[in-house]
Amino acid sequence: MSRNLVTVSPRDTIGQAIALMREHGISRLPVVDDGRLIGVLTIHDVIVKVIQPRARVTRGEYSGEKIRTLSHQVKDIMTSDVFVARPDEPLNAAVRRMLDADVSCLVVVQEGRPVGILTRTDILEPIAALAGGERRAVSVQLSFKVSNLTESDKMQVMEVAERFLKRIGEGVGVGYLTLHFKEHKEKHGETRMIHCRARLNTDRVHLVGVGEGWTPALAARVALDIIERRFLVMRENMQKYPYVEEMLSRMIAEI
Repeated sequence: MSRNLVTVSPRDTIGQAIALMREHGISRLPVVDDGRLIGVLTIHDVIVKVIQPRARVTRGEYSGEKIRTLSHQVKDIMTSDVFVARPDEPLNAAVRRMLDADVSCLVVVQEGRPVGILTRTDILEPIAALAGGERRAVSVQLSFKVSNLTESDKMQVMEVAERFLKRIGEGVGVGYLTLHFKEHKEKHGETRMIHCRARLNTDRVHLVGVGEGWTPALAARVALDIIERRFLVMRENMQKYPYVEEMLSRMIAEI
């Protein structure tokens, strides 16, 4: 199980919960009150209970249901019935419970308090590693058409890229991340605006993000934030819901 559990309070806002998911590169949060597990919030809950109703409003299909916003509390949309496991039970029993319930994770609970989380990825990655040997990490490739570029600029860009890869985790697959930088004509004093085009190509995903900033690191951060949002949506198969990616990106940008 994963012991570094990220949780949310039932009184936190939905917007705060989404920000936590983005920060840690996860798609579900156990809801904990006074140390005890009372529910779970997933990206699916946000889509079905917040984004879809808002999409219906924009298409003129509002039928009287309550339209929740990012300022509503987590308890308003969380799932109260949580599938759990004990830390000392056999792994095959936990896997069987996942399959029978058709869920992708179990919150590991001891005496009513969450102590970890077990996901399908936790189970499958060690098996895949044994079967296929050690996999290559996502490699980072940088290309600059920028004047007065320093080694410090390059190091800051690499730090931004490494933090991004750490957040999205190993589920992104094997491949490469390219960051291409060029200058705009627009200037602020003697500094030109930097344009960054980021492309993540792996055996699982192909995503592009574009960003701008007054330094290469700032431009890279904006571009990679866009890729991260799209990857989060893709990982949960949210593309099957109309308008979800556009609206989720807009909502997260408001946080």
